[in-house]
Amino acid sequence: MTNPNENENILDEPVPDVYVEVLTPQQAPSYFQSLRKYASDKAESMKKEWNRWFDWLVNYIPPIPKVIDKAFEVVKKYIEIL
Repeated sequence: MTNPNENENILDEPVPDVYVEVLTPQQAPSYFQSLRKYASDKAESMKKEWNRWFDWLVNYIPPIPKVIDKAFEVVKKYIEIL
């Protein structure tokens, strides 16, 4: 037994009368541009903050102590002369 609605197509249905205005494209509000500028400025300030922190970290690390003694320096200079 077949369903009577099985052969119906939605395109065959009558078009309803809808009295609504058709939407037309409009220019985006200007707050998108200000939001883009804010994000760009924020990224720039975060980059500066990151660089400031990294500079602090590099300056915080103590220099590696020089453990090479004077005898090694003399041998090194002798080798460079040859």
